[in-house]
Amino acid sequence: MNIKCAADLQLKKFNFSYSSIIIYSITIITVIAIKLFYSHADTSSLFFILKPISKIVEISTGISFSFDSEMGFLSSDSQVAIGSICAGINFLLILFCLLVFSFIKCFKSATQKVTAFFIFLFFSYIFAIIVNAFRVVVSMNISKYNDLYQLIDKDLFHKILGTFIYFFFLILCYLGFSKLFSKKVRDSHDNL
Repeated sequence: MNIKCAADLQLKKFNFSYSSIIIYSITIITVIAIKLFYSHADTSSLFFILKPISKIVEISTGISFSFDSEMGFLSSDSQVAIGSICAGINFLLILFCLLVFSFIKCFKSATQKVTAFFIFLFFSYIFAIIVNAFRVVVSMNISKYNDLYQLIDKDLFHKILGTFIYFFFLILCYLGFSKLFSKKVRDSHDNL
């Protein structure tokens, strides 16, 4: 009996509830499952995320893209490929973890936490599409400046640019959700 009470006190001290621990566990399992899927996925398997990215890039640039089962979505001039590496699954997973592990504690009931879990997952999917489309458009526009591009290895530059964009949007998203949940976050910290 005393051990259970001590464990309950520890959970309350860190503002954890059993429902939070279950959600955190489900989050880890979900992330591992998606990561396993992604590590074995080809471009056809990633159509659900590559298609919306290509559509946003088409609208933003006026360049049409067509699907190739090996390469992904290719621009009409074959200069740009939106392939599996552009899917942004890692960004989606990092964002999803950021949201769950930072903000699930703001919800009191298990039902609210489960609802928040699915909202965070859906939001991460939509936001990953938008951010990846932005990244592709920025990369396409920067590649027009060949002098800058010739100074640095293109793959390295693409990775650096992507990292900067992802990091910027992760911070932006965290700050936005912090503002949205600021009262709930303060209340959950006051309970410590």
